[in-house]
Amino acid sequence: MVRALLAASAVALAAVPARADLIASARDGDLAAVQAAVRERADLDVRNEDGMTPLMFAVHRGHDQAARVLIRARADVNAKTRQGMTALMYAGIKGRAAVSDALLQAGADVNARDEIGMTALLCAVMFRHAGLKQIAALIRAGAEVDAKGPPRGMTALMYAAGYDKADIARLLIKSGAKVDAQQEDGGWTALMRAAVSGSAGAAQLLLQTGADPALQDSRGRTALALAREHKHAGVARILEEAVRTPRPSSPRR
Repeated sequence: MVRALLAASAVALAAVPARADLIASARDGDLAAVQAAVRERADLDVRNEDGMTPLMFAVHRGHDQAARVLIRARADVNAKTRQGMTALMYAGIKGRAAVSDALLQAGADVNARDEIGMTALLCAVMFRHAGLKQIAALIRAGAEVDAKGPPRGMTALMYAAGYDKADIARLLIKSGAKVDAQQEDGGWTALMRAAVSGSAGAAQLLLQTGADPALQDSRGRTALALAREHKHAGVARILEEAVRTPRPSSPRR
């Protein structure tokens, strides 16, 4: 699924019409040309055949100054590609923290979804380029921390747990993420994701914040059973101890 998203992004980035000079300038980071286009009142929201705008190219390629010029000139920060991607999602995918902040300040929809259900927050956590500050800024801007995306209803906390990003998981939980939320298809929780991936730090954090090790997936497997199945002995030991220990009195569900 990650490969499919990257492939779709690559196709969109490659399809640049020769007539769209501003798109080429933004793609290549030609700041002087972008500034000239703004002065000449060019169409700032011209698109290539996949719906990519100059702002999206500038954000994706890391041309922060060009992106800022376009944002200040009121390029459409909520434009979408044919696949429903926005500039804020590209900022999340590539970890462009400063531009992400500028987009949010300009009114970017933090909870916009693409055609497969991804949001900027899901992109930021899933692709692992965004830092804690960028993710925190998305949450402060109103990102839905429990939004479910692909595959099969994954949340940002599930992604973070699977990648053993305990710092991000901690931020999400403090921001209200439900530790025991389950995928719509399969019933996996963040703790089960940690168990399957061998993410010891994330598993420990989830248990400390009230995750229920007794929950079962649609096939009747607990996180401990999954850790054993995938031969993650370290996580299995953590879960074995959790099963023997009384849970916190007020778990976050």
